[in-house]
Amino acid sequence: MNSADNISKHHLRNVYVIAGHACGGKTTASRTRSAGSGSISASASEAKRNNGPPRAGND
Repeated sequence: MNSADNISKHHLRNVYVIAGHACGGKTTASRTRSAGSGSISASASEAKRNNGPPRAGND
């Protein structure tokens, strides 16, 4: 394992990907998990509507 792999693993250690079919409750599951842990929830469909992913400091 090289150092680039270790860096990627370090930065992605708390990233969870929730996948599934349309109307399967993915956004609800993500928001529930983030509310309980105080983390950030990002939705691909919301990013598409807002022309990009959420950025820190742009509340």
